[in-house]
Amino acid sequence: MNTMWAFVIPKLFNPDQANLGAKVSFIFGGLALLSYRYLWVYQPETAGRTYKELDELFAMKVPGRKFKSTKTQIETEGDQAKDLKQEQCFTTMLRGPYQLCSRRSALCYATSLHRLVPLCHDSCDRN
Repeated sequence: MNTMWAFVIPKLFNPDQANLGAKVSFIFGGLALLSYRYLWVYQPETAGRTYKELDELFAMKVPGRKFKSTKTQIETEGDQAKDLKQEQCFTTMLRGPYQLCSRRSALCYATSLHRLVPLCHDSCDRN
């Protein structure tokens, strides 16, 4: 490919050949637009996805432009596990007056059933 451009570009610029001069930029601009269109349609967005999620998306034959908005089964299972963990943390807080929150290494406590100060974040370990 480089050899082709090395041969063609001087012929496009030379006055005794094609004599395009600065108009050669329209050729490269057109190629850039075609490349942009191809990437927009076919190149998937993989940021923030694990290899398992990507494998699942490719197996489901999801179009590249829908990778970012598609929710995978692995992602759904992770959300369910996170919700379950938060629910367990909350019920543990209601059972006992003191709770050690391992994320911030601070003592989380409940003063009454009406007011919890402060709630632990992701993980709760029972003392």
